Amino acid sequence: MLRATGGGILQFTGNGKRRLRQHRYHQAQTGSEVQLVTNVSITAELSTPPAPGSIDVYASNTANLASVTLAGNVIIVNNARLA
Repeated sequence: MLRATGGGILQFTGNGKRRLRQHRYHQAQTGSEVQLVTNVSITAELSTPPAPGSIDVYASNTANLASVTLAGNVIIVNNARLA
């Protein structure tokens, strides 16, 4: 499992055309964020605990998600797309 903690950022990018699959490893804890940028594709679990962490799709980016469980805060920023 990969986890953003202590106000940190865990960023996933679609550069290199890699896909993140079938792992439970994206988690943002209190005050931290998981960022999805540059047309990233994910088939996995994205989660935040009940405390305020966030999963963010940044402006003018697209995140493609399949078979994903989202829990917690999800932020879709200006002109971004979550597909």
